[in-house]
Amino acid sequence: MLRLIRNPRGYLTLVVKNGLIEKVFTEGRNWIWTNRSLYRVKMGDKVVLPASVDPLLNLEFLNKYAHVARLAQNERGLVIQNGVIKEQILPGFTAYWKGRFATEILVFNLNDLEPPANLKPDYRASLAAAGYLRVFKVEEAEAGLLLMDNKLLKALGPGEYFYWNNQNSMKLLKADLKRQSMELSGQELLSADKAALRMNLLAEWKVVDVEKALLENVNYQKQAYHLLALALRAFVAELSLDELLKSKLRLAAEISAAVAPKMRELGIELMEVGIRDIILPGEMREIMNQVLVAEKRAEANSIMRREETSSTRSLMNTAKLMENNPMLWKLKEMEYLEKVVDKVGEITINGGDLGAKLREIFSSA
Repeated sequence: MLRLIRNPRGYLTLVVKNGLIEKVFTEGRNWIWTNRSLYRVKMGDKVVLPASVDPLLNLEFLNKYAHVARLAQNERGLVIQNGVIKEQILPGFTAYWKGRFATEILVFNLNDLEPPANLKPDYRASLAAAGYLRVFKVEEAEAGLLLMDNKLLKALGPGEYFYWNNQNSMKLLKADLKRQSMELSGQELLSADKAALRMNLLAEWKVVDVEKALLENVNYQKQAYHLLALALRAFVAELSLDELLKSKLRLAAEISAAVAPKMRELGIELMEVGIRDIILPGEMREIMNQVLVAEKRAEANSIMRREETSSTRSLMNTAKLMENNPMLWKLKEMEYLEKVVDKVGEITINGGDLGAKLREIFSSA
């Protein structure tokens, strides 16, 4: 017996007999035999078939009326409808009915190294959030080395990089390329004359060979620190305390010259070295202060004797000139008289004419 089927817009009707799809009705009126099973589905929805209907036995109809994807174990996929991610799909059979939406199923092979270069950023972010992609980020002024299975794969500049999360192990090593400071604080040392002291050293450096620094050394910063510490100890042991105090700049230059070639073997350029402090123990500091005070006193005494000698010599020269020159003697008398008068408030002269007394004082010899 025949039966009338009215199929509304936006729906499909599957006509099934013995687990096989015989027909698919779209919009409109259709007649079928009553001994068939009918399944109505909505266009754009995911294909969900009854247990009695094997999708693999009905691929002819499904490929015609649906977007079909069969993912292997090493594959993952995205269902995109109207440009929006509808679903992330795993290995197995997945299908969506055609019509109503612009539907696309993207399938990716995890055995590949990287996702497609033209994959949209939001699709890529969704795969990364699900753990299917590994994300490596290199900041500005950094350089990176990407290792796969402990072997160098490629050098990376600043940016974000995505790789499939598969059976291969991957690791990113990074180095900061900016100029950096290293401080050696409180280095306890002995000078050549067995004086105990502590020194603080500063060094400016930067990484110039990333592969040497990251691949040929376990910890290049720690090794650089040790090189500076050993050089400082070696040079201080050859100098007396007095030499150290007088030649801080020379010591820094010698350390820099000795360490710089070894730093280059680590992939590092040593740019500057400086001795910041030389710290003496309490007793030694007190002795040095006493020595300094004694030196300054001796220096002051020497200056005073030099000035006294100069002053005496000047007086002798003046006396010789005055001995043979009465006028110069009189001028000197007037000079001293002026100094005396300057200290006196009032002069009283008893008897005689004032003018005569002044003439007597200022008359020539």
